[in-house]
Amino acid sequence: MLHLFLYTNVVIDFVTNRKPFSAAALKIFLAAQRKQCQLYISAQSITTVHYFLSQLLSENETRKMLDTLMKYCVVIAVDQKVLQLSIASPIKNFEDAVQDVCAKQVATLHYIVTRNQKDFKNSKHKIISPNEAVQLIDKK
Repeated sequence: MLHLFLYTNVVIDFVTNRKPFSAAALKIFLAAQRKQCQLYISAQSITTVHYFLSQLLSENETRKMLDTLMKYCVVIAVDQKVLQLSIASPIKNFEDAVQDVCAKQVATLHYIVTRNQKDFKNSKHKIISPNEAVQLIDKK
């Protein structure tokens, strides 16, 4: 089984149906539903997704969507240790550094999935696009 850490942009693509990116994101979440992959996201992503959804939906609908989202993803905590490691990270963008450090908490992680691969050039993780993730899932 593939273990994939989803960067916030992939999750937002999925929940807001952001075209043309939502197609690959949907395939990733459907694969998780079929137990073909395990998805991970940071707690930071949940708050960002809430912000985007709340622009489109009522608060009640937004919270229901978040609840559903968390049924398919393991949420990685953002705590003081994660933030301190992020400050010291070679990744220049702090938000990206936090995501990268959260991904390090997943011992079984195969890839970070993001549309902004260049932002993770200093990461020690393997970074793939959502389309590449779909291709890997299809091969399994």
